[in-house]
Amino acid sequence: MIAAAAATPLASASAAAPTLTFVNGPYSVGGCGDLTNVTLAATTNGTTPAASTTVTILLPSGLKWADGFTGARTFTTDQNGRVVLPAITAVNGDASVTLSGSIPGANATAPVTVTAQVGAKIYNVVSTENPPATGIPLGSVAVGHGTYLTGDGNLVYFNTGAGVAMPLATDVSSGTTVLVGGTQSYATYVSGGIAMVQDVATGTTITAAGIPNGSTVVGHGTFLAPNGDLYYFNSGANTSVLIGSGVSSAKVALLNGTQPVVTYVSNGTAMAYNAATASFVTATGVPAGSTAVGHATYLTPDGMLYVFRAATNTAVVVSSGVSSATTALYGGTQPYVTYVTTGIPAVYDVINGTYQTATGVPSNSAVVGHATFLAPDGQLVYYNAGANAPIVLDVAVTSADVHLYEGTYPIVTYTHQLVC
Repeated sequence: MIAAAAATPLASASAAAPTLTFVNGPYSVGGCGDLTNVTLAATTNGTTPAASTTVTILLPSGLKWADGFTGARTFTTDQNGRVVLPAITAVNGDASVTLSGSIPGANATAPVTVTAQVGAKIYNVVSTENPPATGIPLGSVAVGHGTYLTGDGNLVYFNTGAGVAMPLATDVSSGTTVLVGGTQSYATYVSGGIAMVQDVATGTTITAAGIPNGSTVVGHGTFLAPNGDLYYFNSGANTSVLIGSGVSSAKVALLNGTQPVVTYVSNGTAMAYNAATASFVTATGVPAGSTAVGHATYLTPDGMLYVFRAATNTAVVVSSGVSSATTALYGGTQPYVTYVTTGIPAVYDVINGTYQTATGVPSNSAVVGHATFLAPDGQLVYYNAGANAPIVLDVAVTSADVHLYEGTYPIVTYTHQLVC
């Protein structure tokens, strides 16, 4: 009898490795906000939950535990192999970072997108009052005096006297608010494609008859149509005036605080229009193809900055190498140019013909309004020409708009990243 040979067992299959997974990532959080319910799952072999297992979590730069601790922390999984992390706070600023976790034998990562949260404020340069614009949604942009456009198209005005936010319109594509007579807030905007104007104090709103749908606001009562036609809306007469065609740029200032003067470029030619007198002027001497940047002020493609003097029918070269500029009517009549030339911030009094370097304002800043600059590092700086000194209004600023209350007091409407 031949004995049966004993069966030799096959080599056992190699054991599957442990796993660790962020089950509800990737994640997103607003700056200064808390990331919650981050959940990880651990297994011993890809399927069997790894209960009572130590999970080590490492936070990247830009995230911290809600109690302020930034180092690694350990947690223990439940009977299902899961662990839910406590709140994780994001610093403020746009960033893409990575969460990391580990257990013995396995690692896991998950991307986190941080979106900067932007708050609204108003700065009165004369009184130095700097109230937060409470009620203005995070992420808004300053578009006019006390006025902000939210990310979802709401136009909101902040009443500093009452300390409240006042919704003006919804579905807004463009808008601004100026001070008529130096004190009266008056909004111009396009809502649902329709041009509108509004007296903020009374709430009286008028549809700007005759303005083509889909136009863009370029200044007080002034709209640029999609086909390049430029219109001014006279709310008193409820009529629209076609100022020019083939318009590539336009700015509006209020002479004496009430008379709209439109500076624009039509078919490459520099022009100006006084809405009160219905008179047009060709800005003789301003090179063709320039851009309107402020009252009677034009910037050429090669960086030459011109101011047109209508009284003498002459164009004055302010500077060369100019990267940004604007001109406001100080006191309602005196053109005052704010500009940056070869990286150096400066101001120019047109009537007196005097120039001043804006001492202390960071190089390569951008002009955001009368004597006001936004530095590359986010500092918002006002230059006090009388004292020849800069005033830092805020930091981490994302947008700003400047108007002269009663013609002389700078009020800066702006947004900035919140400080956590």
